[in-house]
Amino acid sequence: PRVRLRPSSHSGGAPARVEDARLAGPFRWLRLVVACGLLLLPVAVAAQTSSGPRLSLETAVAKALAHYPTIAAAAAGEAEARAMLGVAQAARRPDVLVRGSATQYQKPWLVSPIHGFQAGLTPPFDQTLLQTMVSGTYTLFDGGARQAQIDQARLQVEASAAASRSIEDVVIAQVVASYSRVLGRSRTLDAHDRRIAALDAERNRLEQMRAAGRAADLEVLRVAAVLETARAERVQIAEALDIAERENIPYTVKVNP
Repeated sequence: PRVRLRPSSHSGGAPARVEDARLAGPFRWLRLVVACGLLLLPVAVAAQTSSGPRLSLETAVAKALAHYPTIAAAAAGEAEARAMLGVAQAARRPDVLVRGSATQYQKPWLVSPIHGFQAGLTPPFDQTLLQTMVSGTYTLFDGGARQAQIDQARLQVEASAAASRSIEDVVIAQVVASYSRVLGRSRTLDAHDRRIAALDAERNRLEQMRAAGRAADLEVLRVAAVLETARAERVQIAEALDIAERENIPYTVKVNP
């Protein structure tokens, strides 16, 4: 099913962003992913907008950003990079290891160390033996290795964030271009319909004047020919609009008078 869109009353351009060129290297593959994924953009947005009667441009962009698969993948990659940064920063803290064990014997067994073989020093016996161990390590100096790992993880976070913004900009540009293309052809069709209505009214007026003997047949035929040409042109304009809707976004743009 098609969804009717109503263009928004205001528009604005997204601010341009200047990214560090050193962050683009690890994410060159995203260009191919975005180029391939844009082919699925109409389907992804249509699946989420088929229930509403109209959409503004802002709503269409918001739904595309919310449900576009590559944006979700980029957001997951950014979250993973932030998690790795946390792991790298945790390396500066001490490591504490706690272990515990419980052993159940069939018959009573030694459950404490033997400190000597003298009378009265017999250790206790029990069927259950509980043991615990706590150990800790802390690195005082590593030659800057941990700081280097933290810096690398922080750059990965910045690169992931830049890649996410880049994908969002591509999706927004694609939706705006598609919306504008369909909107323009829809307005062209509406203007042509008004032209046909005006020609039809002029033909009716000339026919009435001809019936009263105040207009020549040539004038009526001339307007009728122009009217038929306009109707034929309308078929081409409507076909172009239908192609634009199918190829760009699965919406029928509703232009309010």
